[in-house]
Amino acid sequence: RVFLGKTGLNIYTFFVCLYIYCTLWAYTSVFSSALARTIPIFSDESANYIVYSVLFTIIVVPLSCLELDEQVVVQVALTICRFLMLALMIITADTCAKESSIKDEKEDVLLFRPEGIHKMIPVIVFAHIYHHSIPGLSHPVRDKRKLKHIFQATCFFTTVAYTVVGLVLGSAFGLQGIEQSSNLNWQNYHGGTATYDEYGNPMYDTASWWAKAVSYYIVLFPAADVVSAFPLNAITLGNNL
Repeated sequence: RVFLGKTGLNIYTFFVCLYIYCTLWAYTSVFSSALARTIPIFSDESANYIVYSVLFTIIVVPLSCLELDEQVVVQVALTICRFLMLALMIITADTCAKESSIKDEKEDVLLFRPEGIHKMIPVIVFAHIYHHSIPGLSHPVRDKRKLKHIFQATCFFTTVAYTVVGLVLGSAFGLQGIEQSSNLNWQNYHGGTATYDEYGNPMYDTASWWAKAVSYYIVLFPAADVVSAFPLNAITLGNNL
């Protein structure tokens, strides 16, 4: 209001709320779609989607009614899980790519491809767009003098993390071998522990328990991770409204 006036404030609030509404919708879709395909309950995928949407609602609505300092345990636990998933993807990427039947040829992998910039920019923007939540995120911090360093460290880590994951997975899977959602490349991961049939195809049911655990964790965790992101955005939406 100080810089834009009342009209500018209303326009800003409208677009922020529209953005957050779409984000919350996307989180619900990610959770429901991933679980409906990976852990189906019924033969009808639409029915599975509805069931998991209801389950997601039951989980996130109570969390969204809590203040941020009341859900610190959930947020910290899921943050640790994010670090674990990041480490697992980087460590097992090469093995997972070798097990993939759609792995691209190494000579087709470029270190820099200008025609892909239009796909990269939206990802970069979405990964770093949290300015609308800064007031709410700042509230639980006791020493507000540390906020500058906290947000600087956040931007630095997300930049490094996205860069490392992009380089490692891009070089491992190639241009055509990488899925739209890269974690889905681990859907048939067996870590070299599966036995093969007479046609040379791996039998994933025979894979070691730890390989199955890694596969399920990487494939399913992004869906579960939105459980922590939804309340943050919902609280911001409520504060703006």
